[in-house]
Amino acid sequence: MGFLDNSSITVDAILTKKGRQLLAEGKDKFKITKFALADDEIDYTLWNTAHPSGSDYYGTVIENTPLLEPVPNETSVMRYKLLRDTTHLDVSAGFKMAVIGGTFSNRVNDTANNGILKLNWNNGVPSGDEDSLDATTSNLVAGAQNEAYSYTLLNTNIAFLYLEDEGEQSAGQFGVQTTPQAQSLRFRQSQTLVSPPGRTDMKIKAKRITTSQHQSKTTCIVTGLISGATAALTIQVDYVA
Repeated sequence: MGFLDNSSITVDAILTKKGRQLLAEGKDKFKITKFALADDEIDYTLWNTAHPSGSDYYGTVIENTPLLEPVPNETSVMRYKLLRDTTHLDVSAGFKMAVIGGTFSNRVNDTANNGILKLNWNNGVPSGDEDSLDATTSNLVAGAQNEAYSYTLLNTNIAFLYLEDEGEQSAGQFGVQTTPQAQSLRFRQSQTLVSPPGRTDMKIKAKRITTSQHQSKTTCIVTGLISGATAALTIQVDYVA
């Protein structure tokens, strides 16, 4: 991980694999039509209103925070976007950023289970527990309530994501699998699936683990594709003999 020099204004851009492909096909193919800004590396809790030197120094620590170099992994960057276009937000009761709600958010804030979704790998069956994740977004205008979501599971060694086949989708489209068990051996790192149009849900299923992996944990991150709102849920898989 490198850092950019804070002593001068610097623009450092890198291209994704798709961007490099389009650039290689010619300048007519590669056209930037939209852009987004984010402040992922800024910790606003460092704004110190009790600084002994006065108000000019409240943000000293933030202003001196090194800027991270850009990376092309969309699951690691641009998670906290700075929005200028607020047409998708309901601001009738005052401006308020969109946030993830619904059952996904309820699990994140579940005090009984410490905000953890627990799944079992039952070795005697053998079979893994599965559950359904479903997100909604608060503060969107009525026409934008059905935004799609991307679900990212950071460690697929203990669980995996899949979508149920409802008949109208072909196997493999949007990650749909008619036999979810077949997915359990296909992923070894992170996994991202996007809910298809008209749906907001995603399935998660525990994978085969050993006794040494008991109570292993990972994180599932959901992102609204219109609002940019994000939420993260801890997943724990327990081994049951």
